[in-house]
This record gives sequence, C-alpha cells and structure tokens, in this order.
Amino acid sequence: MQPIRFKDLPDVLYVSDVARFLRLSERAVRHYIDIGVIRHRKLGGRIIIPKSALEAFVTEDTTE
Repeated sequence: MQPIRFKDLPDVLYVSDVARFLRLSERAVRHYIDIGVIRHRKLGGRIIIPKSALEAFVTEDTTE
C-alpha cells in the first residue's frame, strides 16, 4: 500500500480519511475532534474535516 500524499487528499475529508492519512484509529481522530484539536463540521450527521484543518493539526506547534 502506497503512502497517501497530502497534496493528493480531497479538500473535504471524512474521519476514516484522516485516520488513514495519520495512521491512527478512527476513535483517536474522533477524540481529537471531541476535544477541539481538529476543526470539523457536521453535515447530514457525518463529520467532515476541511483539508486546511488537517494541515493546521499536523503543522501546529504544541510544544511550549
């Protein structure tokens, strides 16, 4: 299985897409969403994550 490149991701992602890209479980991604670390929207009962929110999550400096 080839790695997923960020530039190849669609502009809007689902939890499963983000989990696959980050190599995390869907449960872990939902946890980050629940605590407000990953921005999201709900659309018709589904959680959608803008590509920009994923980029912010992976590039944000959380060290102090």
